[in-house]
Amino acid sequence: MKPKSCLGCVHYLGGGCCRINLEAECAAGYFEMYEAKEPKEGGEDEAQHESGNREDI
Repeated sequence: MKPKSCLGCVHYLGGGCCRINLEAECAAGYFEMYEAKEPKEGGEDEAQHESGNREDI
């Protein structure tokens, strides 16, 4: 499946900026260097626990 945006790419810095300076190519719809980010360890539950938003069981 071909990506349709830079969101989720390891090179995407946010705000339309690319770590490897391929903003123009991605904006043209090529996304040749797109690499999916690895999921964070612990997931959402760990983040909620650290912020205090999770109820203890």
